[in-house]
Amino acid sequence: MFIDVYAGDPSDEKRRVADKLGIRIAPGHYSLLVSKDRRRVRRERRSTDFVAARPKNKQEMNSLLTDTYYDFMIVEFSLGKRNIRMAKRYETAVAIPVAPAFSLKVSDLARVRKNMMLVQELGGTLLICSGAGDASQLRGGRELAAMGILLGLRPDYATRAVKHVPVAILERNRRRAKQEVWGVEE
Repeated sequence: MFIDVYAGDPSDEKRRVADKLGIRIAPGHYSLLVSKDRRRVRRERRSTDFVAARPKNKQEMNSLLTDTYYDFMIVEFSLGKRNIRMAKRYETAVAIPVAPAFSLKVSDLARVRKNMMLVQELGGTLLICSGAGDASQLRGGRELAAMGILLGLRPDYATRAVKHVPVAILERNRRRAKQEVWGVEE
């Protein structure tokens, strides 16, 4: 099973296309909260499958990473080594949408490639997602993994980024939701 963890706003058309592609999406099949409001995140954390933020820059990402309630950061700017090291330390995945790579702008393609390669090089948790704005931009897991490989990722790392990482996040969140205190295991 492949879970596309960022597909823009939910819609019936996206859900139909995802069903046809054989993928599950969030929002759609799974709940997804994308917010930088820490109070809202803490309030809705237990009732949401995935919690993410879309930081605007490196500094904002570093600030958000200190909150352990986030599952991943959706990154559409050039990452730095410090961002990835902090994400790794706080067990937060870095989600890189491939939709900008299809814009045919060399700068966007180069940024997506640089970000993916940097996360792989530093051993961070990478999550490749479509970043779909509409149903026509949704991609299956094999397509996203192939995009990652074409951009320079190792095949096993690209496959893990689209298949295993989202499922692991989902399972971890379901275990945590059963705990009395979020994130504290007995």
